[in-house]
Amino acid sequence: SGEVVAADAKFEDGARVAEGELLLTIDPFNYETRLDEAKAQLKGAKALLTERKAATQLAYQDLKRAQQLFDKGTVSKKTLDDRKTDHTIKKARRDQQQSVVDRLAVQVKRAQRDLDNTKVVAPFDGYVTDITARQGRVLNPNDQIAVLYDADNFEVVFNLSDAEYGRFLQR
Repeated sequence: SGEVVAADAKFEDGARVAEGELLLTIDPFNYETRLDEAKAQLKGAKALLTERKAATQLAYQDLKRAQQLFDKGTVSKKTLDDRKTDHTIKKARRDQQQSVVDRLAVQVKRAQRDLDNTKVVAPFDGYVTDITARQGRVLNPNDQIAVLYDADNFEVVFNLSDAEYGRFLQR
């Protein structure tokens, strides 16, 4: 959805267009800002993930030290249990943050796809008819912008008299 900011000169009723040819452009501003916002959120989430990975590694080292000291009889069972719990909690937080990063990566992909879709291109060779989208018009998500007929698949129906049909077959 958005305002049509440009329409190709060939985007006219009856015009033949080639596959991949740009037909019109929707104002990309909102889509660019959504993409930038999603990238910024992803960057922040990745930074927090790095921090959580480091905290998990540190908790693991503390757990290993506590295990060694417990084996020597230097620290109590409670200290060892506290280190195990701390390590488990930090691993869970790291995994939770990884899921946030994954979810935000999907949002970045979606925002990029939406931005790419602001440029409407012909999906196949064809003829344009019934154009409803013009420069300056605001489109909604389900608005039809035009009809594109496949250039290679037309069906023609016409009536012939018996005499005309006979002459047609002789050629």
